[in-house]
Amino acid sequence: CGDSFTAAIVWAYLEGTDLRNTALAGLAAGLHFAPAGGDASIEGATDAKENGVFHALSTYCGIAEDSAIAKKVKEYYDKIAAKTPISEIVK
Repeated sequence: CGDSFTAAIVWAYLEGTDLRNTALAGLAAGLHFAPAGGDASIEGATDAKENGVFHALSTYCGIAEDSAIAKKVKEYYDKIAAKTPISEIVK
């Protein structure tokens, strides 16, 4: 996940895409990512599913639940769950 996310950020930079929102969308996508054998990813994704995105962001990232960043990540998390194409999420 880390290498893929880094590649996405580099691609966004090279394409002139909004890096901040690309990073926030990557964080949101990470909360959906639970590969077999990826205990840390599974734990974060399970927490987001069971206790909510705001709780997971606070617990694993230290991001205040009522912050603008948390609200944007939640928005992206919901769009990813709805299978919205990333090109429509980050412009």
